[in-house]
Amino acid sequence: MSRPARPVPDLAQWLYRGTVVVLLGLIAHAIAKPTAVERCIDRRYQQVLDSHQLKEGQITEAIRISERNKATNFCHGGSGRQNWSR
Repeated sequence: MSRPARPVPDLAQWLYRGTVVVLLGLIAHAIAKPTAVERCIDRRYQQVLDSHQLKEGQITEAIRISERNKATNFCHGGSGRQNWSR
């Protein structure tokens, strides 16, 4: 017994579908990648931890939030210092 013949896929349709899959993959990769500001904040935050020889789990949530805020301020062009004034 012979197998039934499979239809040959249309080359144009195959190329179109392949291109769509590749483009969707590139878009997903670009979306998942952190922005330059996010990378700056992460690096600045890590520098603070390293300078005090601390690990992420060794600081309280309040300190973590404060340091992230200072890193965010720094990466957006500020000094990285928080000055509270009335």
